[in-house]
Amino acid sequence: AESDAFKDYAQQVIKNATVMAQEFTDRGYHLVTGGTDNHMIVVNFPASEWILAELDGSKAEKTLDHIGISTSKSTIPDDPNPPFRPSGLRIGIPAMTTRGVKEDDVRQIVAFMDDALRHTDDMEYLASLKATVVTWCKAFPVPSLG
Repeated sequence: AESDAFKDYAQQVIKNATVMAQEFTDRGYHLVTGGTDNHMIVVNFPASEWILAELDGSKAEKTLDHIGISTSKSTIPDDPNPPFRPSGLRIGIPAMTTRGVKEDDVRQIVAFMDDALRHTDDMEYLASLKATVVTWCKAFPVPSLG
């Protein structure tokens, strides 16, 4: 953790998280903390006016899984929904940063996510989007440990 490489990585995580938070905000999503200053963001769906009322963290997580993007449903402060169907979605930044993603790449990831969330019930559309995401991700292979 004291190495220059780790310090550079940690700084890139924060840069990527900041860009992701701003991109989601610019697209009309509400973030629980209004932004981020760490390695993750949490989207609050009920506070995001454009989104269909039935979209919650659980449905968002499943939708994004369909296109190959891993996230986690999450409760939010004073969540009106039950824990198995929470209102929030947690998005972590370190894994994508480990794969070499930079700020412009984060903008593309948010575009993929937003596109999927606006088409949650269209499985044919999501399948096509997944093919695009999988092809795009090949430019960012998971680094080997050895």
